[in-house]
Amino acid sequence: MSAPTTVPIEKVRQLADSYYELMVLNDQKAGTMAQMIRGCIQALTQDTNEAARALERERRHLKGYKAIVRMHEPAKKVREDRERAFLYLQWLATQLENQSVRSSDGISTKE
Repeated sequence: MSAPTTVPIEKVRQLADSYYELMVLNDQKAGTMAQMIRGCIQALTQDTNEAARALERERRHLKGYKAIVRMHEPAKKVREDRERAFLYLQWLATQLENQSVRSSDGISTKE
């Protein structure tokens, strides 16, 4: 029989610190995903009046013709924001699916 190997206390502390940092990052990740979902919901429910106001706020610091919001721009912004929101929601769904597959494989962080 071989003698049991000992692990230096510094390595154990580093491992514990890394694990704690991983848990903090997972909590932050969940918060960021929630913010993305709220942003997507806002983009999906946005109308042209809200888009026009948002464009005016974005261009407030510009001068002259660059600050003017043209008639077609609010509808274009609504369409682009909806497309982007669908892409983000699909990405979020994929991320959550990947997390559920990893946790069901036994590679869980709850151990």
